[in-house]
Amino acid sequence: MENGGNSKTLMIVNVCPNAVNLSETLSSLNFSARARNAVLSLGNRDTIKKWRDIANDARKELYEREKEIQDLKQETVGLRQSLKEANDQCILLYNEVQKAWKVSLTLQSDLKVL
Repeated sequence: MENGGNSKTLMIVNVCPNAVNLSETLSSLNFSARARNAVLSLGNRDTIKKWRDIANDARKELYEREKEIQDLKQETVGLRQSLKEANDQCILLYNEVQKAWKVSLTLQSDLKVL
């Protein structure tokens, strides 16, 4: 609460500790810091610094999580491609085994005739 002559001004700032609301919390804190005319008391400065530190930590964590998600998505794409290639190789090998089986049956039949 600031005293401006004969009047008093009260500013209420809505903040939220959730990372989802980080940008709006920072905007509110930055606005309130700019809007005040009087010098903040040391306690209020500490509170704003604390919120900025929390916001910066949340921002770093969010960036790390987003990077981890991107890395996992790329790994998934690579694994799917490897799986498809392995499946294609299995189909080719299965077809070769079928051909060899037919040749074997034909040779066995020819040997019985001899």
